[in-house]
Amino acid sequence: FHVPAAGSPDLYALEVASNILSSGESSRLYRRLVYEKQVATQAGGQALALEHPGVFFFYAMIQAGKKVEDAEQELLAEIDRLQSEPVATDELVKSKNQIVSGLVFERQTVQERADAIGQAAVILGDLTLVNRQRAEYQKVSAADVQRVAQTYFKPENRTVVTMLPESERPTVEGKKEAQR
Repeated sequence: FHVPAAGSPDLYALEVASNILSSGESSRLYRRLVYEKQVATQAGGQALALEHPGVFFFYAMIQAGKKVEDAEQELLAEIDRLQSEPVATDELVKSKNQIVSGLVFERQTVQERADAIGQAAVILGDLTLVNRQRAEYQKVSAADVQRVAQTYFKPENRTVVTMLPESERPTVEGKKEAQR
C-alpha cells in the first residue's frame, strides 16, 4: 500500500499499525496465517517511511500445498479487521512500548544519536522531531490506527506482487505470464 512521505503525522499511527500487524510471532498476521490458518510458514510486513512517499508492505511465504489466493485473502481479512475494529488497549500499549523502547535502544551511542539527528533534519525536515518522536508515538490512539488503516489500506492504493517458482507460474497461450 502506498503511504505518505516520512514526516507525515500519519506515519506514527501507520508504524503502530505495522507493529500490531507484523512485528514478530505474536503479531496478528503471523498468528493468523502461520498458526491459525496454516497457509504460510512466515508472515509479516513493515511501514517504510521514505523521504518521498513510501510503502506499507505485507508478505507471506506460502506453506507447501497451499494456494497464494488463500494467503492473500487471509492477509486482507486481517487488514479489514484493523479497519473495522479498534485495536485492544493492551495491543496498542504493547506496540507503542516496543516502538519507544526501540527508539531509546537505537540511540545509545554517539553515532546512533547523530544518525537520528541527521534523519530528523534531512529526511523529516524538522530537527526538533528527534526529541519529540517518543511523545508522538505515545499520542497514537486506537482511533488513529483505525483511521490510517481506512485511509491508506484501500484496493486502489495497493500493488500486489506474487512470486512463484517457475514450475507454478501460469501460462498464457503457451508462454509464461509475467506475475502481477
